[in-house]
Amino acid sequence: MDEHTAKYAPDCIRKPDHFFRYADECADPETGEVEVKHLPTGFMLVDRSVLETLKEGSPSFLMKANESAEELRYWDMFPAGVIGGRYETEDWFFCSIAREAGHPAYLNTRVIVDHWGRFNYCLPRSVGFAAAPEPEQPK
Repeated sequence: MDEHTAKYAPDCIRKPDHFFRYADECADPETGEVEVKHLPTGFMLVDRSVLETLKEGSPSFLMKANESAEELRYWDMFPAGVIGGRYETEDWFFCSIAREAGHPAYLNTRVIVDHWGRFNYCLPRSVGFAAAPEPEQPK
């Protein structure tokens, strides 16, 4: 593990046994799902009924894709802002307003998705139940 990862990555990355212990203790043994407060939207499945519910309370605006296109209405369901004195990015804010509307967020602990950025945030495949090979770091 490089120095940056060791210092800044969340515990579930630096100490993957924390993630798997959490998954084993908290997740539904049949589905692997556990209710959580927030999720990132990079690999999120959202049921259409959630969007339909949020559409009613979300600000909307008219916009044209280009000069010759017709004007269409769009809804801002992924705003960023302050909730309870804490700034929430668009993914956390979405989870908060969805939960307030009666749609909780669930994490499926059986799905492992890597995050590529300055470096690869990934769980070692050898630690848990994911069968995929270790991803290669970009060069």
